[in-house]
Amino acid sequence: MNIIGNFSSLFANDNPVKDVSFMCSGLINKNIMKKIYFLLGLLVLSGVGFGQGLEDFTNSNATSSYADNNFVGQNGITWYYVASRNANGDANGSGITLPALMLRRSSSSSKVYSETIPGGIGNFSVKLYKGFTGSGNRQVELFINDVSYGTSTPFDDFNEHLFTVDNINISGNVVIRIDDITSKQVIVDDITWTGFGASGPDNPTDFVSAAVSTTEIDLSWTQSGNSDDVMVAWSSDGTFGIPADGTSYAAGNTIAGGGTVIYNANGTSYNHTGLTPGTYYYYKAWSVDGSTNYSSGTTDDATTFKNEPSNHVSDFAADEAGATTIPLTWNDNDGAVVADGYLVFINTTGTFSAPVDGTSQSDDTDVSDGSGQVNIAHGAESYRWNGLSQNTQYYFAIYPYTNSGTAIDYKVDGTVPTASATTTVVFGAPDLFISEYIEGSGSNKALEIFNGTGAAIDLSNYQIWKISNGGNWPESTLSLSGTLANGDVYVIYNSGADASIVSVGDIIWGSATWNGDDAVGLAKDDGTGTFTLIDAVGEDGSDPGSGWDVAGVTNATKDHTLVRKSSVLSPNTN
Repeated sequence: MNIIGNFSSLFANDNPVKDVSFMCSGLINKNIMKKIYFLLGLLVLSGVGFGQGLEDFTNSNATSSYADNNFVGQNGITWYYVASRNANGDANGSGITLPALMLRRSSSSSKVYSETIPGGIGNFSVKLYKGFTGSGNRQVELFINDVSYGTSTPFDDFNEHLFTVDNINISGNVVIRIDDITSKQVIVDDITWTGFGASGPDNPTDFVSAAVSTTEIDLSWTQSGNSDDVMVAWSSDGTFGIPADGTSYAAGNTIAGGGTVIYNANGTSYNHTGLTPGTYYYYKAWSVDGSTNYSSGTTDDATTFKNEPSNHVSDFAADEAGATTIPLTWNDNDGAVVADGYLVFINTTGTFSAPVDGTSQSDDTDVSDGSGQVNIAHGAESYRWNGLSQNTQYYFAIYPYTNSGTAIDYKVDGTVPTASATTTVVFGAPDLFISEYIEGSGSNKALEIFNGTGAAIDLSNYQIWKISNGGNWPESTLSLSGTLANGDVYVIYNSGADASIVSVGDIIWGSATWNGDDAVGLAKDDGTGTFTLIDAVGEDGSDPGSGWDVAGVTNATKDHTLVRKSSVLSPNTN
């Protein structure tokens, strides 16, 4: 086979419904909802009744056996359940925030209901999930004082479903009841409601949190139309309770259910200081009217800037230089503060000026002027410089950094890793040849053609061929076009390839789908309109199985990048 001995293996790429003004049952993707933090409620048992309420089953005594029982829930409200049990530990992966309550089935009269609650009810919602894994629709019905106020939309999946009924608007005492109306188990969690007429003031608008340093996040907002006071709280996990109407909170007070107050005044901004670098902070702002009633609240979040990276990379090296390419590799060498990215410099002098904090540098991969730089994301641990000059020594330096834009923070102290390599020279190659072959995972397929002839070449005289599983040349062809300058390369690639390949690619080929045992080749017009194969990776008429062996590497044409040895000066089909 032609490539044995003149390619080297570089690396592997393993790379219902009564008079209801509004009712909905919304489907919410469970993975998204895992990132939405539920607002824990606070009920005020006083002469003015309830502003809003929550039952999250934290105090539920339900076990793994179906039973009839009751428990005292949030704020002293007793809840009763019939033919119900616990949520089975979210065994089906629905994303439930445990604990929760599973209703068995309609024939068992499964339900959960409250004692008499004062203050009326305005709006209602409850989270619903599938119990166990058996197929069949799950559905519940809401009753207020034994009158139906709607049924949820039937579902049979493992997503979270929010059953909401708005504008129920009943004053006085109410009993909330949820019935299972199917033959299947349904899980209920986070029953919430508002008191009748407990609307509160409007939220502040344009609430924004923005990090300005490693220890400060600045918050700003626009007050409601009534210029109400604004209260702001923060949380480390996005969980916030509901402020109790009639209760005043000062900075440092906690809200039952989550959140610590940091501001409560008549202003439009606050700077939250003394924070931890590289840490996520969640915020919620409420309007507070003259009667100390609170709005529903609005949220935002921000991450403080990180300190500079702890470590420089290790094992920084420039290896396997070609005539116009030099690949770089390194180990990220993570420390306590992990880099977000790396700035890699290249030049022909070997002298580098350290980057300056607060000034990010855009990519410049055209090295025709003798220098350039590129930003590489953390985790890549490699980069290939292309379009270099033959027989030229290039020098490299790499700086890790955190953050971005004006907050970018480079590590410039200590020993900065450097490397160097010299490109090879191709003397009078008789024709174009395949200089690099990529067969990676998924769509990471590419072929590089090199011109080392000493003159520009008209590509219209060339084609790329491909055969599959030991077929005969050619099964698929790609006619090339344009002019390839001396010392330059032409890259054919799959449209779904990684961005690092696409960024240097010249033409997309739908047949760039080889899988180790598919041969690819370069063919040339012999002057009569007939194309003849002049170079190939693999061979026709023979299926090697998984791939061909190259340079002592078994199945090297599968899941590998092959780079032609610098000593190869011509195409080869033998």
